[in-house]
Amino acid sequence: MKSVMVFTIITVLGAAAYAQSGSWNRTGPYVHPTEHATTLFDSKLWVLGGVQEDGFKGSSVAYSSDGATWSIANGAAPWAGRKDHAVVAFQSRLWVFGGDNGLRLRDIWSSPDGITWTQHGTGAPWNIRSGHSVVEHGGELWLMGGSAGSAGPFRNDIWSSPDGVNWTQRPDAPWAGRTEHQCVSFNGRVWVIGGRDATHSMNDVWSSPDGINWVQSSNTAGLTPRSGHIVAGSATQLWLYGGVDESGQNLTDVWTSPDGAVWTLVQTTTTWSPRAGQSGAFFNGKLWIVGGDDNGIPNRDAWTSSDGTGWSLASQSASWSARWDHTLESFNGRLWVVGGTYMDGLMPGTGTAVSAQDIWSSPDGGIWTREVAVAPWGKRTKHQSAVFNNRMWILGGVSNGIANDVWSTVDGVNWVQETAAAPWPPRMYFDVVVFNNRMWVLGGSRANYLVQGDEFKNDVWSTADGVNWVQETASAAWAPRYKHSATVFNNKIWVMGGWQDSLGTGNVLLNDVWSSTDGINWTMETAAAAWPVRCKHSSISHGGHMWVFGGDDHFINSARPTSDVWTSTDGTNWTQQPDAPWPARRSHASVIFNNRLMVAGGSDLGPYGDVWALDLDTPPVITSTPQPAVSVGSLYRYAVHASGAPSPVISAAGLPSWMSLTGRTLHGTPTLADVGTTGTITITATNTYGTVDQQFQVSVMLGPVITSTAPLTARANNAYTYQIVAGGTPAPTYSVTGLPGWLSLNGDTLMGVPSAADIGWTGVIIVIATNSSGTDSQSFQIDVQGVPPQITSTPVYSINEGRSYLYTITATGTPAPVLAVTGLPSWLGFDPATGAFSGTPAHTDIGLSSVITVTASNGWGPDAVQVFTINVEPELKDGGGGSGGGGCVAGQGGLVPVLLVLLALVAHRRRRRA
Repeated sequence: MKSVMVFTIITVLGAAAYAQSGSWNRTGPYVHPTEHATTLFDSKLWVLGGVQEDGFKGSSVAYSSDGATWSIANGAAPWAGRKDHAVVAFQSRLWVFGGDNGLRLRDIWSSPDGITWTQHGTGAPWNIRSGHSVVEHGGELWLMGGSAGSAGPFRNDIWSSPDGVNWTQRPDAPWAGRTEHQCVSFNGRVWVIGGRDATHSMNDVWSSPDGINWVQSSNTAGLTPRSGHIVAGSATQLWLYGGVDESGQNLTDVWTSPDGAVWTLVQTTTTWSPRAGQSGAFFNGKLWIVGGDDNGIPNRDAWTSSDGTGWSLASQSASWSARWDHTLESFNGRLWVVGGTYMDGLMPGTGTAVSAQDIWSSPDGGIWTREVAVAPWGKRTKHQSAVFNNRMWILGGVSNGIANDVWSTVDGVNWVQETAAAPWPPRMYFDVVVFNNRMWVLGGSRANYLVQGDEFKNDVWSTADGVNWVQETASAAWAPRYKHSATVFNNKIWVMGGWQDSLGTGNVLLNDVWSSTDGINWTMETAAAAWPVRCKHSSISHGGHMWVFGGDDHFINSARPTSDVWTSTDGTNWTQQPDAPWPARRSHASVIFNNRLMVAGGSDLGPYGDVWALDLDTPPVITSTPQPAVSVGSLYRYAVHASGAPSPVISAAGLPSWMSLTGRTLHGTPTLADVGTTGTITITATNTYGTVDQQFQVSVMLGPVITSTAPLTARANNAYTYQIVAGGTPAPTYSVTGLPGWLSLNGDTLMGVPSAADIGWTGVIIVIATNSSGTDSQSFQIDVQGVPPQITSTPVYSINEGRSYLYTITATGTPAPVLAVTGLPSWLGFDPATGAFSGTPAHTDIGLSSVITVTASNGWGPDAVQVFTINVEPELKDGGGGSGGGGCVAGQGGLVPVLLVLLALVAHRRRRRA
């Protein structure tokens, strides 16, 4: 029987009052970062996360089909920005594992497209780490190595997963713990090459067919020890290039190997510059190296080679330098950054402050193109710009002095000077708005920081063409000011905050709000808004609200900027929104672009070169498709996926009695009585913006489906059982193939007791459920593990001089533990084969012994550890006769063992025997 799917989408939107809320995302600029991760997915080269030029640990996801042209899939993925993480493509998804975002991580995220991401659980079973490797090999993911911090511990543990979510710890590798190594699957083996610990770099090469049994290659003496290098595999050879040697020198050599064992130097120095923190891959039949930096100087490029010797520049991701006092416009379908102030040092944020003369544009805020390197209006900062009459305009500011010139362009590239000197006096830190088909200039100053006469302005000018200007008022009702903000909202011009000239009594920062319907007559909506006084902030109209954000209070509170966000529908009553996630800043720029509020650049202790976008709340949309049918006795499961902001809440109606909703998942097991088609099931996704329904039916069918999950581990000398559960009518019978000798099927239950000889992985076991309607099968393997050791005996804590000391360790575990001892005094011996201590202390040995440590190991951790000391007492002497009779031990009453015996398990990471 087939299900009949009926979908009805019903949407009910909430009130516009919710429109002020939203979420911020960093959109770029996209510049090839450093300490990022690269993988191949969907026939594209992907770069994920890493450190941006401003030091921001990002979560951007970018891709390229050819290595030359790059696009951003997600400028701010929901996983925390990070560096030194691991990325892999597996089972048609991108995966991100762990890394460093200031703290070491152990989270797991995946995505089908690089855009939408899912977090799997709250943390992996493996420990926090960065600088680790994850590789697909033999149909599974393998995670190995890494470190928990710059000083360690450095790991050599190995984990595998069949699905990226469920992980099994394998035996620790015989190679030393390390970070920033490279791992690749090649010629049926998984390879680990190089890396470093806290003090040394490595050049060893190890390989394994199964991630468990490792062999070290011996012909690697020519390889310079290194970390952070690239290892890429083609169909016929491995390539190794770049990295950092033990002295911190960035390398540019290239090596190749046909088998991973014998390595040949191909090139000592390449045309790409030395770098660290780069990534690379073998993509489209070529070697690639992307990004990185050379001692803090960023490499924004990507290079490629077909033979490892001839390298060519494939792309050079460019972006405007971090800056402040610039402007940002939305014009001709693109974002534009115009002018500003930047630092001219080689490393970001260093050097001398210089006024910019360049113009950049972007289709999305992520990928930027320099449209003009040297604009005709000269180096310029503290200016204003606007889009008016199908042209983009730049006005005033600082350009070889305080300016009042006006320029315009129809394309952002070719500029025309409309006037060299507008009738309004030269000024900077003023504001410009477009209102009632005119362009308006409001306030500003003729000097920076100085208070001299009329330096601060409260005049208002307007123009219909950028050339002919009208002074609407020489002195508006609001106080003269600069570093204020202005916007247009509800058919009014608004002026807010800024820095006021108080006529000889000093400078005063403001948080007043004024409005005007004509630019001449002004109304004070509030003398003191709820947001604190500030200057160099932004105000803008978006989503039915006015927004005020960022800026600083200029020396009132140490001149540190803010990232607070405020909204209002009337200019009088203000609501504080959650602080923006972008770093606090002043002198930034903002604009509305593609219905998003964009914020770019600015400064605090240094300049910023980032772009952020605010996405307002959106209605819910159900994007998943329900499972249309289920067999009797089988588990039905439908995970509902719905987009929208805020994240929608899922509810359900019309559920049959055998089905229920938990979280976002429908689940249940139908019986024979449920055969047929259900009634209409309604899934509803709801957020503050509205609701959407999805309606469907499910057909319940005969036929077995195995719903139980087999235990995938067993302990030697311990019973293993797996009860098979399958629905279907009539009830299915079970058969099985591939059973190991220790396991048998009894009815619906697999059972058995493996021995020490069975430790390791079984072959593939296939369970088959059969009834008259069909069959279902399930395949799996069982990892037979040893039993961790335990020490069950109690030490002998004291002995008299001249007497024989005997103590035999009793330890359990499978395989039988190997015993080792440290700290033996000179008079005591130990036989590890029997576990026996023996010896006779002399008079000179009287007193407490050194600390003796016994370790029982069998490769299945943790190890068992017993720690004790022995008190050597004086020689035992017989007392004299008499009615008091009896001999006595000298000092017996006063001798009590004073050392505490510590019997503990030490939490070593689990190791297995290869």
